[in-house]
Amino acid sequence: MDEIYGILKLDSDLIANFDLQGRLIENNIETDRILKRTVHAFKEIQEKVQPGADRLEIPQRTIDEVLDKVQADVKQGGASEWETRELRILSYYLQRLFKNQEAFIHAVKLIDSNWRDIFIGGLVFFLMETWNFAKPDLREMVSATLRKHLATYNGGIKRYLAFKEHADLFEPAGPSRLASLLHARNISLFEAPSLIGLRNTTFSKPYFSDVILCYLRKIAEPDMQLIRDILEKHPFQRTKKLVFANLILDAEQNNNAMRQELVAKTANSVLGDLSLSSTWAPHTGATVEEIEKLDAAHHLVVGWYARKSIEAFFNVCVQDARRRVFWLKYTDYISDFRIVGSTTQRTALQSDGRVSTMLRTSFIETNSRTSSTAALVLYIDDKVFVEFSDTGSVYIYNTNRPIIKNLKGKRFMDSTADLKSPNIGMAVEQYSEGWYGAKSYSFNSEGRLTHQGEWETRLRRWFDHEMQLKPGQRRKFTIPTSPEPKPASIPHKTEPVASEPVRDIQPSVTTSHSLFPELEKERGIVPGSRIREVVATLASKKVFENSCRVVANDKGFYLQLMNSNRYYYLCSNSVKRLTGASIWLTKSGYANQFNVVIDYPGGNDSIGTLSKVEKDIIFKPLGGHNVYIHTA
Repeated sequence: MDEIYGILKLDSDLIANFDLQGRLIENNIETDRILKRTVHAFKEIQEKVQPGADRLEIPQRTIDEVLDKVQADVKQGGASEWETRELRILSYYLQRLFKNQEAFIHAVKLIDSNWRDIFIGGLVFFLMETWNFAKPDLREMVSATLRKHLATYNGGIKRYLAFKEHADLFEPAGPSRLASLLHARNISLFEAPSLIGLRNTTFSKPYFSDVILCYLRKIAEPDMQLIRDILEKHPFQRTKKLVFANLILDAEQNNNAMRQELVAKTANSVLGDLSLSSTWAPHTGATVEEIEKLDAAHHLVVGWYARKSIEAFFNVCVQDARRRVFWLKYTDYISDFRIVGSTTQRTALQSDGRVSTMLRTSFIETNSRTSSTAALVLYIDDKVFVEFSDTGSVYIYNTNRPIIKNLKGKRFMDSTADLKSPNIGMAVEQYSEGWYGAKSYSFNSEGRLTHQGEWETRLRRWFDHEMQLKPGQRRKFTIPTSPEPKPASIPHKTEPVASEPVRDIQPSVTTSHSLFPELEKERGIVPGSRIREVVATLASKKVFENSCRVVANDKGFYLQLMNSNRYYYLCSNSVKRLTGASIWLTKSGYANQFNVVIDYPGGNDSIGTLSKVEKDIIFKPLGGHNVYIHTA
């Protein structure tokens, strides 16, 4: 036995006392941790050596041949013969047919009518890969087909049985349900794929974007390291942007300055410069609500940065508490800012931790290396305000004034004196009248205002008169909360609408400001106007119990009321590309609300949202004001 122990490199004393050793470690936490870590390591090894179960690897030529065959079969009326192998390939590569909606629908019907259980993996793969890219109607068509056949599956493949058990997770509300399940059972978010029956490497797929977002919404203040770990394993731009947008909105609502700084610092390292609009550019397939959320987050971050810059400028560059207090009341309106100064000023500001990280993109350096003069430039709507550290005046300019027009793109300039217009008049002219010397004011859209006397009152009155802005009114942003969306219907094929040319414009009950004022002025039409007759080349499916639909021509988009055949103007057609286009009305996630999308070869554009409240239909254009149409 000693020789055997020697060959096997075993400690004979350990074997002899094995039962005693077992009792000693049975409650050992460290041992349990080691075992769990070892099991996890084995799982990772298994996933690496296991043949790919989530993707069918086929030569590209074969894939192209199958996809070409589908499109040809559509034109031939479905006369082709299909092998099971071809249909299995098709199940994995459905997304390649997105540009040909008719071929896509035909392919799904082929898979459905010639069903084999081996198609399950392909359809699951499709959903994982395209969850936030596929049109909701198309995605739901695939999901409904999958769920139907999972319900009747009676095989023994463990992975398929897991899919069957959790078939509801492939419904539109599936990611939200999965997040709730993980949270309720205290299961790690990273284990989400294995709960469904997938490999953990699938965590990087688009499907888990919504799972992550819903899961994090259930945590009051997620740890930033957890956020980093999640986004390292799921480096999906949509997820990154929406995660931080949610965190920024939450931090603002809680009015937690420390949390705001922590979130902004982490987001800046993951996303890039948060002050740039490009950082918050909408991701592919972004809904109207998501675009609004990204815009709100960008605005709030700029406001946070502006607040810090104002505090630092009036503390470091010039000690002026009155100006600091005044401008801090208007930070919520600030859309951008710059600090202009010498190398000396930059060095002084870099010592202030509040703004040191912002100076790379927001500081403009003057050629004078020793000048003590600095300037703070604030952008609010179409106005630019310049405060100087060595002058008693604030200068107010329109953004198109040459002295200020190209300032944002500069990193260097000669001197802060270039920001002073010597011939500009006064922004506020004050005089007294009446027996009691009551003060009256006249206002100019541009000018300078000296910091003398009750200058705060004069400047505040200027803001109220010229821009209708009041101090201290912070804009409140809320995070949309969507109920579980209902399954979408199969897409409605675009059809032409025959009628007569546009004429006889009649105002409806309520109108709104136009999103495209030039065209509206030219044609004499405002959104909400009734158009007696329309020649439309595109039409959407009917919604709101088949009571209306959206139609379009090269001039604009219109709402058609089916019962009365009345048309109402919604907005101009800025797309113009109607050849091969379709109008999509897709579920937004809100009750009685649809996203209006124009889909054309090579892309798609969001037009706005359509919703119904009692007898009113409300159209909200992207970035515009609501259009109310009374249907009674």
